[in-house]
Amino acid sequence: METWFGWTHHRGRGPDESLLGEHPEGARVVDLGCGHGLQAAHLAAAHRWRVTGVDESTAAVTQARTRWHRIPGLEFVQAEVVDYLTGDGPPVDAVYSRFGAAWFVDPQTLLPAVAARLRPGGRLVISHVAPGFREFEIPRWDLPPDAWRELLEGTGFGGVSTESVPCPSDCHYAPCPGILIVCAQRSSPS
Repeated sequence: METWFGWTHHRGRGPDESLLGEHPEGARVVDLGCGHGLQAAHLAAAHRWRVTGVDESTAAVTQARTRWHRIPGLEFVQAEVVDYLTGDGPPVDAVYSRFGAAWFVDPQTLLPAVAARLRPGGRLVISHVAPGFREFEIPRWDLPPDAWRELLEGTGFGGVSTESVPCPSDCHYAPCPGILIVCAQRSSPS
């Protein structure tokens, strides 16, 4: 079974999962908008983290469960991500969205829910196609770095950093403005 992790849609391009931080075996990680579960499966298998993939699509969650059911510590939940984050459940060590919910859910609603579920010091990492790509017809929150920084800092996150990873010339989204990766850490309560 081959698994891999990447913040871009090009294998081997950009940083790896170390952006999620150093966590011991058993750390709790949530994938917001997990799709078919490839990224979540990699994290559970490679790091022995307890990873929960959340997606609204029943078909995607069914496929993820079928494909990755043998990996210990991995579960998939069919739910709207804000409902999942605000529901009952333990605090988590890291949350990420790779072309997922953070790209499609209003950050004014999503970020407070993430902040409430993350442990102090927990990491949030988001990746999406950089602003300026208008091929998709559905609304997206492909915000520029400064807008993400302002929203995150206003929601209890610090240590915000951004990175733009250029796409190769043969990108299937060509012309693609690249991939924006946003990292932040949940601040400790005052």
